[in-house]
Amino acid sequence: MNNQEYNSFKKKMNVYKNFVNTNTLNRLSSRVKIGNLDPGQGLVSAKNAANVEYKKKTISFYATVLRTGVFNKKEMPTQPPCIPVNGGKSGRRKTTEAVAQMCGGFCARQVQKACGAVGGAAKTVVGLGKRRRPVSNNTGRINNTIRIEKIRNLVKNGVLKNVNNNGKNNTRYVINTMSENQLRKLARTKSITIPLNLSKT
Repeated sequence: MNNQEYNSFKKKMNVYKNFVNTNTLNRLSSRVKIGNLDPGQGLVSAKNAANVEYKKKTISFYATVLRTGVFNKKEMPTQPPCIPVNGGKSGRRKTTEAVAQMCGGFCARQVQKACGAVGGAAKTVVGLGKRRRPVSNNTGRINNTIRIEKIRNLVKNGVLKNVNNNGKNNTRYVINTMSENQLRKLARTKSITIPLNLSKT
């Protein structure tokens, strides 16, 4: 690789300098420079790393929104730019990796077991976060949020009583990322009763 080609690669790589650990970018750049990594694959690796970090921050952000009920758009993670390079990881794989990095393999396995795919859980978290944005005089959305939280608490209490202390934090985190449908599905698998009239719970 000549200097012109390498400088072009570095310019593209620098797009991710605010999204990926500097050591990771330097390691990838060094491998490309000495010729043991294709420039396109180096960019794919940088793009994947940036997106995994974005997924981790997004999941953490919306988990906080679910826990506190406060949605601050200014604190939302910024999505990294996309360089059109083929060979990147799928959205589901990046989300799985993000969840696993945040709370370990147990967390990722529990999400897969409960709702079939970690990707679905993360997308749901994003959707829930949007629904929880404060909207004045919107009784329907408020009631919807209250209903989901009641279901979530019923499922959480039912599941956690059978989980050892070491796994409770991870399990609690996973349940906090689930949609209403996923919570009801988990409740059925764990024989947890969800009353028809949640206003009495």
